[in-house]
Amino acid sequence: SGGTTVSATATRVPGAATATRAPTARPTTASTCNPPPGQARLWVKNGYSGVMRFTIGAPDVGFQKDFDIPADGQFHYIDLPPSDKYTYSASIPGVGKASQKLADIFGPFVAGQCYSLPFQP
Repeated sequence: SGGTTVSATATRVPGAATATRAPTARPTTASTCNPPPGQARLWVKNGYSGVMRFTIGAPDVGFQKDFDIPADGQFHYIDLPPSDKYTYSASIPGVGKASQKLADIFGPFVAGQCYSLPFQP
């Protein structure tokens, strides 16, 4: 099977959607960085034309969740317990896949901080 690699650029946003463990959860759309106490917030944007399956997890804090990120070009957020062990995978049918350790991009996720991960062509 072919396909291209989904590309992501990341920037750290100063400052700090709770999902349930379900096959698919939808993160919340919002425009401000205001994570709950003791949480970090990851902003994810899908700039492609298909729905992105975004999976994020950190075994040290028992967090593993799947999200469908709509192809609406908007940032959606996911609130996360602090950890330096997060990995993600992103897959868009017909476009491609990507995966990486988030600590390689951002360093550890720190409570009260927001992190931005846009995916776009």
